[in-house]
Amino acid sequence: MGKIKSFSSCVKDELAREIPKKICCQKAELYVAIRMSGLIKKEKQNFGVKIRTENASVARKIITLIKKLFKEEINTYTKIKSYKNKRKRYFIEIPFLKKTAKFLKMLKYLDDKFEVRDKIPSDFIRKKCCQISFLRSCFYSRGYISKPGSGYHLEILTNNQDDSKYILKILNGFHINPKIYKRRGFFVVYLKKSEDIFDFLKLIGAHRTVLNLESIKVLKEAKSYIKRIVNFEAANLNKTIKASHKQIDNIIKIDNSIGLDLLPNALREISYIRLEYPQASLSELGKLSSKIISKSAVNNRLRRIQKIVESL
Repeated sequence: MGKIKSFSSCVKDELAREIPKKICCQKAELYVAIRMSGLIKKEKQNFGVKIRTENASVARKIITLIKKLFKEEINTYTKIKSYKNKRKRYFIEIPFLKKTAKFLKMLKYLDDKFEVRDKIPSDFIRKKCCQISFLRSCFYSRGYISKPGSGYHLEILTNNQDDSKYILKILNGFHINPKIYKRRGFFVVYLKKSEDIFDFLKLIGAHRTVLNLESIKVLKEAKSYIKRIVNFEAANLNKTIKASHKQIDNIIKIDNSIGLDLLPNALREISYIRLEYPQASLSELGKLSSKIISKSAVNNRLRRIQKIVESL
């Protein structure tokens, strides 16, 4: 039996199905995949690239993007490694070729002197469509989302603070407000509010996931509401029973001392009704009287009985 996929993997599968139509967006996604999950090596004037991912759908998407941008000019090689925890990792390799340098320069990964850029170029993505593709690739390259029902948490792991701030700036432009914290030498861009997470997933095209999460959220809220109502009713019932016990105790004390027959008609009637219906509410006691009386009238009569007990 195969290993059950995590919720994050299922979201990445959904995102991996969407291949941008515009070349600028294809470049943005591929750039992020290399920057966040790739390794660039240099031998003399030639460059080699290795991109790692744990998701087969993402691996296929990266290969598709490379072929779309460079047709048959660059060949890729894929290696699959299995580990003791049964996880598989896919390594997409571009061999050491002069064409690889041209490929990296086209992605703005290399500057005019064919040196690797330390930072993301400030003018790299100006269009909204490219920014969305950039964010999409950020998530399927180094993203994580908690499984439904276990709270709300979405994060993107980055290798340095500059990259995390760049992602934060783009998200702010879409009115999504993440936070950043440092964890084991990495910088994490994260969202905790369900509204922000839903907006982010809608933005990057994970519409099926959003529908799933919204359904779970509605169900969770409904269960929470029902639980509150049940707790409220239980608390009221306990309060009614406690008050009833006190009222019955007062009536018995009067009966044992002076007798119920000496009470005024109104108090005597409510006493007998309370003894016969110990679990009834004040409203129900009022309806059981010979003449229907209000809840406040019943409460008033029971308070008068309390005062008689106190005077004994």
